[in-house]
Amino acid sequence: MPEQVRRLLNPRHFTVADPGGVAGRHVCVLEDTWVRGGHAQSAAAALAAAGAADVTVLTIARRLAPSYALNRAFIEGTRQDYALDHCPVSPGPCSAPD
Repeated sequence: MPEQVRRLLNPRHFTVADPGGVAGRHVCVLEDTWVRGGHAQSAAAALAAAGAADVTVLTIARRLAPSYALNRAFIEGTRQDYALDHCPVSPGPCSAPD
């Protein structure tokens, strides 16, 4: 199957082996890298079709392709050096937890 087709939203790309295990439950899908979202959205749709009450997708990283104009503008407008204590949402250090 071509890569472009595999990345499209299609719940049939995934099989829920035990629908009874997800029926009526809130399921969390862990996604390593979000590029276009097709895999995570397909998994979420398959879980919902199997009866999951809610599905949350937690993505560890987001990959931005500079060749896509909106990504390029975002990357160029938000450049900052990587540091563990820098907030990914706003410039500067992350605020201390309450």
